[in-house]
Amino acid sequence: MGRSTTLLATAVATLLAAAAAQGQEAVTKDLGEGANPESMDCTYSFTASNIKWCLNANGNLVSLQSPGTNEHIRWGPSGRALEGYILCVNGALKAHDMAFWPSEGFGPPTVIAAPTATGITIRRKTLDGRFQLDQKWSRDNTERDLTLQMTLKNLGPAANVELGRVTDVNVDVSIDNRSPDLFDRTRNTLWFRDSVNGRDGVTMKLLTLNPNYFVVVALFSPYAKCIYPQLAFPGGPTDVMGHARYVFGTMGNGAQKVVKLAYRVE
Repeated sequence: MGRSTTLLATAVATLLAAAAAQGQEAVTKDLGEGANPESMDCTYSFTASNIKWCLNANGNLVSLQSPGTNEHIRWGPSGRALEGYILCVNGALKAHDMAFWPSEGFGPPTVIAAPTATGITIRRKTLDGRFQLDQKWSRDNTERDLTLQMTLKNLGPAANVELGRVTDVNVDVSIDNRSPDLFDRTRNTLWFRDSVNGRDGVTMKLLTLNPNYFVVVALFSPYAKCIYPQLAFPGGPTDVMGHARYVFGTMGNGAQKVVKLAYRVE
C-alpha cells in the first residue's frame, strides 16, 4: 500500500508539473537575444473614458487596457510588449522599432506636440537623415478608439517606400495569462478575440484606404520584416500578431504621405 501511494503521489506531481509547464508556455514568447526592457517602459500614460494606454519614449504602444485594467498588449511579469513601425525602402528593410528590441535605423525621438489629456506627437528621423516619421496618437471619444496618424516625409532622393505597423495583440492576457487568440481579417481590419473566456476583442483598422494597403495576421515573430506570411483565416487560437502595410510607391524629395489607423477594444 505504501509503495502504491508513493507511485500515485509521484504520478500526480508529474502531471501537475506538466500542466504548469504547459500554462507557462502559453505566455512565453521567443524574443531572441538582445531584448531591451527599457524600450518597453511606459513614458507617456493616458486615460480617457473607458480606455487606458501608454507609449514608450519612441512612440510605441506598450500597453492597452479596457475595460478597467484588462490588458491586451503587455504580457509577463516584466511587462513585455511588441508594437511598432517598419520602414522599407527599395524593397529592403531601412529602419524599424518594435518596442521590445533596440531600435535600428532611427535616431532619437523628439516630442513635437506636447502630451495632452488625449494624446501626443513624436518624431523620428532615420540615422542618415533621409526620412522623417511623425506619430500622432489621439483618443477619438466619438468612435471610442485609439487613433494613430503617421506622417512619413522623404528628405532625400526619390525612392520606392513602404511603411508598416505591427502589433502583438494578447487579448485579456492580464486575466487568463494566455497569449493565443482567435483571429480574422477583412480587407482593412484585423480582429482578435480571447480564446479562453471570449469576453473581449481587439481590432486594428486602417482608416486611410489609399494608396495601396494590406493587412496580415501572421505568426508571432520578434523580427522586423517588410512582408510577413498571411495565416489562413479565420483561425486560432494561435499566438499571432497583426501587420498593417502601406505601399507608397515612388516618393520624391520633399514628398510626404499621411495615413491613419485605429485600435479598438470591443
